Amino acid sequence: MKVKHPDLYFNRATLLIQTQDFPEAISDLKAAVAIEPSENSSGLLSRIESAYKWVQNTIRQKAGLKPKALELLRASIPNRVKDLPADQCPLLPQLKEGENQNKYFIGKAVAVHKDPKSNIRMFAVFDSEMNCTVVSMYNVDSRIEEKVNLKESLIVVKSPYLKIINSEEDKTEDGKLKIVKAMRPDGIIVDGINLQNLLVEQDFKPKLHETS
Repeated sequence: MKVKHPDLYFNRATLLIQTQDFPEAISDLKAAVAIEPSENSSGLLSRIESAYKWVQNTIRQKAGLKPKALELLRASIPNRVKDLPADQCPLLPQLKEGENQNKYFIGKAVAVHKDPKSNIRMFAVFDSEMNCTVVSMYNVDSRIEEKVNLKESLIVVKSPYLKIINSEEDKTEDGKLKIVKAMRPDGIIVDGINLQNLLVEQDFKPKLHETS
């Protein structure tokens, strides 16, 4: 028997958004709108569809960067954190689905997607081998953006969580969307600054090896 209460679909969709299950969240929001159209459901559906489209286009089109720009970008990205073995600083293809404990994912942000009605930020990020992903940050304090430039920043994600979304249109390996999420508030370091500690002026600045 199908559930006919729109709030159940809406509430489940909000949880699915937090786990980055965007296709399932969109499906639930469409169900909620079909049962009982509301400003909340319709508005959130529009925003999540827009965000998911941005994720798809960003990863598949490498953020729209041309080959020359990619080569210049490659030279600016360190390949590991100093004093840590290389296997603790995996590239995107080396990350396992789920949480990668005690690992450091390093990349350069080239674009930011902001949801105007939430504290979620998503970055188009390249690792040192030009693998493109989207790094998501939740519960971003607006004061942080007054202190650091989140776009065009060097980003380190501690113990990154890898989410893989299988495309309905493309069932091949290339059709998979890989999204990286920081699991803890202190899991994002931008240009050497731990965002969790930024507001209390306690910075953690990992030393990075230059790209060889």
